[in-house]
Amino acid sequence: MYDGKTRKLVQTLSAENVKSRGMCMCVRAWCDGSTGIPLVLAGFDDGSLLLWDVRRPSAEMTSLKLFPEPVMCLALDGEGRSGVCGSPGNSLEVFSLSPEKSVIGKRFGVELKNPGVADVAVRGDCKIMASGGWDGRIRVFGWKKGKPLAILNYHSSVVHCVSFAGRRAVSEDSNLMICGSKDSRISLWKLY
Repeated sequence: MYDGKTRKLVQTLSAENVKSRGMCMCVRAWCDGSTGIPLVLAGFDDGSLLLWDVRRPSAEMTSLKLFPEPVMCLALDGEGRSGVCGSPGNSLEVFSLSPEKSVIGKRFGVELKNPGVADVAVRGDCKIMASGGWDGRIRVFGWKKGKPLAILNYHSSVVHCVSFAGRRAVSEDSNLMICGSKDSRISLWKLY
């Protein structure tokens, strides 16, 4: 990690057998809402998630292997207690986080008809999640159980990014989702 003011390396996060895990494919940083602990969650080439407490960077707190393929993308709920990740395979994996117990646990998987997930997002109210697929489709699911809600077919190529309006967005604006694709188009969706 770098200090933005001095532009110097402050610390490096280490892990057991980190070289055998391959490249870091995606990463999220946040402060745990109940403890205030600064945390980092990363997805690796070998299909694993690793969780670090930034105050103790010499070793990961815990890890969980979710896929036989790389973890391509991950998103966390607004409280950093659950998340979802995607891979080149045909599933999304939803997981729970308990940093105070140093645990990442698998909650459930959602099977997809077509393989390849480029991005995932969880809406701020934690009611829905969405994935951007290699097939150009945006899939929307219920957050609690992964129930399929919609398949949005607008893009003609990979949907590389999916994002919801911020948690602090007011009223109906918080139902907006925006997606970007390799087809050079950006789509804006108003969801329930």
